[in-house]
Amino acid sequence: MKKLLLFIILFNTSLIYSQDIYSELSNKKKQWVDSIYNSLSLEEKIAQLFVNWVSPEQSDFEEIKKLVEVNKIGGLIFSIGTTKSHIEWLNKFQALSKTPLLVAMDAEWGPSQRLSDVFPHPWNMTLGAIQDNNLVKNISKRMAEQNKALGINYNFSPSVDVNNNSKNPIIGNRSFGEDPENVYQKAKAYINGHKEAGVFTSVKHFPGHGDTDKDSHKTLPVINGSMKRLNEVELYPFKKLIDDGVVESVMTAHLSVPSLDKKYPSSLSKKTINNLLREEYKFTGITVTDALDMKGVLQDPNINVDLRAFEVGNDIILISTDVTKGINLIAEKLKRGKIPMSRLSESVKKILSLKAKSNLDGTIKISSENILERVNTPKDTLLYSRAMESAITLVKNNSRSLPLLKDKKYLHVSFGNESTYLSNKLKKYVDVDSYNLKDYDPLFKKTKYDGIIISYHGSSSSPYSSNIIPKNISEIIERIGENNNVILSLFLNPYSLNSFEKIDSFNSIIVGYQNNMISQEIMADLLTGIRSFKGKLPVSNNFYQVNHGISIDKNNTLGYSRPAYEGFDQKKLSYLDSIAISAIDSMMAPGIQMLVSKKGKIVYNKSFGYHTYKKLNKLENNHVFDLSSITKILATMPLVIQEYEIGNLSLNTSLNQLFPKKKLADKGEITLKEMLSHYARLRPWIPFYEETLNRREKPNTRFYKTNSRSSFSTPVTENLFLKRNYEEKIFKSIVDSELIEKLEFKYSDLPFYFLKFWFEDKYSKPLDILAEERIFNKLKLERTMFNPYKKISLDEIVPSEEDNFFRYSKLHGYVHDEGAAMLGGVSGHAGLFSNSYEVAIILQAMIQGGSYNNQRLFNSESFDVFNTCYYCEYDNRSGVGFDKPQIEGNHGSTFGGVSMNSFGHYGYTGSMAWADPDEEIIFVFLSNRTFPTRENTLLQKSNIRTRSQEIVYKSIIDSK
Repeated sequence: MKKLLLFIILFNTSLIYSQDIYSELSNKKKQWVDSIYNSLSLEEKIAQLFVNWVSPEQSDFEEIKKLVEVNKIGGLIFSIGTTKSHIEWLNKFQALSKTPLLVAMDAEWGPSQRLSDVFPHPWNMTLGAIQDNNLVKNISKRMAEQNKALGINYNFSPSVDVNNNSKNPIIGNRSFGEDPENVYQKAKAYINGHKEAGVFTSVKHFPGHGDTDKDSHKTLPVINGSMKRLNEVELYPFKKLIDDGVVESVMTAHLSVPSLDKKYPSSLSKKTINNLLREEYKFTGITVTDALDMKGVLQDPNINVDLRAFEVGNDIILISTDVTKGINLIAEKLKRGKIPMSRLSESVKKILSLKAKSNLDGTIKISSENILERVNTPKDTLLYSRAMESAITLVKNNSRSLPLLKDKKYLHVSFGNESTYLSNKLKKYVDVDSYNLKDYDPLFKKTKYDGIIISYHGSSSSPYSSNIIPKNISEIIERIGENNNVILSLFLNPYSLNSFEKIDSFNSIIVGYQNNMISQEIMADLLTGIRSFKGKLPVSNNFYQVNHGISIDKNNTLGYSRPAYEGFDQKKLSYLDSIAISAIDSMMAPGIQMLVSKKGKIVYNKSFGYHTYKKLNKLENNHVFDLSSITKILATMPLVIQEYEIGNLSLNTSLNQLFPKKKLADKGEITLKEMLSHYARLRPWIPFYEETLNRREKPNTRFYKTNSRSSFSTPVTENLFLKRNYEEKIFKSIVDSELIEKLEFKYSDLPFYFLKFWFEDKYSKPLDILAEERIFNKLKLERTMFNPYKKISLDEIVPSEEDNFFRYSKLHGYVHDEGAAMLGGVSGHAGLFSNSYEVAIILQAMIQGGSYNNQRLFNSESFDVFNTCYYCEYDNRSGVGFDKPQIEGNHGSTFGGVSMNSFGHYGYTGSMAWADPDEEIIFVFLSNRTFPTRENTLLQKSNIRTRSQEIVYKSIIDSK
């Protein structure tokens, strides 16, 4: 029993020690604390307890100067201003102060709460809906980084009030919610985020300000309830956080809590601070009062709140109404022995230790250089977008109204503030009209629309803004829902649902929490299935309980997003513009089209230049390019993987097995694995066309006619038709070709000729029809095709070359590759045309394991078999049919910084398609560098494609 008691004592001692700031200091910093403490007079020591309010926009500079120079107060709590005015005043006051000032701020959602030009982070209630506490920690860490850049050492946050009163006028959105456990978990994540950045926090408002409809700024709120209830609800998160040893500071509230103290408000209550917080909870960290100029604490004119606050156990006296009087009264009590000197020493040394730990013992001047760039970064936008994606909560979805469908017709009706971002983003995905009339009578009857999206946009200028929808508007919304399929999106917190009498007529309801560009655009993605619903209600309302929320997985289709939402630095990514324009100006290619996506979101898709150097036809994103060898991975390889899955092919399938009736000479034992890994000694290519030219190197009339006829029916160009069945001659030429002597990696087109012949023989269908039926149609591709001249306008097809050695014409809508041309524009190695968007769709299906928009092309395990480098140890980087990153070095098949799981291909005409499953990044670069001549190799020599890919990866920002 004695051993157990000793263990408990030691455990409690170690817990107290962990909260003792002084004990955590290095010896050097302890010496600084002791030195400063010993240098101060009694009044100066007392002055260290005082932290007063200052606003560069609202305060009198001379009054604050007096507090710093004459009263020698310990710190300032900064408020309303800008980054510039804040830093200017801060540096001035630090220079005037005898002892470095502790710089505090109420920065619950970051310093934007007080400074107008700083990026604002989400309110606590929004964070409360997030299920990933690590994300909350990362957001908190970023807030702390903003604080640190502004010289803020001490953030009076987070609020750990359990907000279980929907009419609470002062907490509300500042609370993580009404579930005590969730409040505890979110607060812990918040505190740890600040700790990682080296900024102190103070949990508030002890013992809990959630269950009241009164504002302590204006009066003294009463928190009723037994001790059992307080322990289970209000006190629960405070106690748990203190037990965990993470709490550095506690702010005490101006509350009447009869179960704790019937006489004094909590901030002035010895029973609450000394007996409960200090003795029972064993908290030895810093306690700070809520602002002592609030009416909630100034109820009794006979009490000096500064003196009383210190007497009952508070270390920091916040925003005194009379600092001089407070110092004098405390000094008098100390001199008379009414308060022991050790009590003062304890508090002052805590405060000095906090300053030392904040490095105020060193250089304290704050630099304003590039301050806006440091507090407003792409990382802020990224974290905010992730927060909204994780928080927005689907609470109802009858008849599976969500996600919205492309083949349906919708109407968008908005109320409240600006809704442009939601409307514009929805139009990228679905057929939706906007309702702009003020007369809503037509909508009370059944309309022609499959669904009506109604959005209400509240104000996010302040967390105190009303979350109640005006009655006249809620009634209109209810009436529209009586005869229509309504999808209701509320850009307010969950209490907004209390504005409705009933919600039965709404098919779907989504709570969006806050209203701004990011929340609206993320909401549009969620409504259309581009992102997944994951949020849970942090508070209950008249219709749904706390923690309610419906999860819906995204539909795995490509969507659109802003670079910062997906973790890219917009400024750095825009260098792609520069490299494209420079390449075109340098005559490397007439036109360039690029696309970048991450995690299924397109963040960049632009076209530059024209179809030709004559600049007659401006290149657009929907225009298609000859993909040349990229055909291999977009058309042929998906078919090969499908055949592998059903057992018709294996890596060990030999050419003899593919063509059992053919004599294949020395090629019969070559396996699929070997030839598609370019490790089969096959020649890179064969110029089949040369045998069909006459002595003047023109198409021989024995093989070609200028008009199509029964025996000359294979179109090579518009006015050139090859003799029918010439493909047999091509097959024989491949079989008869000599093998390369040395076994090494040697890229070859020939395996894909073999595959074309095999597929067409097996299925008695042309390869392009097979690809269309089994790949392109499943993915609903409209701009991916062979022989596009048959299907779309030439104005939408980028020409590839002025052929002056074989076809003697402009290759426009006809395949560039000579061998594929002699096969009617369809081969396994070339012939496919597409644009960057649809190329990205096929690549996205691949990195999603063969699935896209509820269509499965093949299984991920099957794809992995082919996306493997089997001969890397022999200096062969290739996968089976897919190109892979170079084994070492930079600017080979890639720029050198992609994952080894990545895959893709190059196109001879000047293209590149690459997918990185690890980063979930797709990069597509299309050009017609071969126009007007293939002799132009500047694009390759300048590594334009891999340099562009490098820009993409170097634009990624750290999200932690």
